[in-house]
Amino acid sequence: MPTLTVAGVIGAVVLSVLVWRMVDEGATPTVSDVPLPETAAVMDTGKECGSGGCWRTVSVAVPPSSTVEELAEAMGAATDHGERCVFRVPEFREVCWSVEVESERRVALDVWYGDIFG
Repeated sequence: MPTLTVAGVIGAVVLSVLVWRMVDEGATPTVSDVPLPETAAVMDTGKECGSGGCWRTVSVAVPPSSTVEELAEAMGAATDHGERCVFRVPEFREVCWSVEVESERRVALDVWYGDIFG
């Protein structure tokens, strides 16, 4: 009986965390949640919201030894509006990002929490 009680409490805590993650539309991932190469420099960040949620905007300077295409590839996304999502256990959320060319030496990222339940 004690094992069943402990399992029920743990299940309730996990379920409440997942539900909160789903209804917290204003939450956005941090810049550190995106796999930026060490040599890339974050120039600017912001937050935008629309119907259905919010996302973080990040402007990244391409390292001198790279191109925008190489930076996008290093981050696992293409510059042609491709997006990538990775499930992160600490947050119990899927972190997604897309890469878009801002200029010859800058890319713009949109970073948001994905919907792991489809």
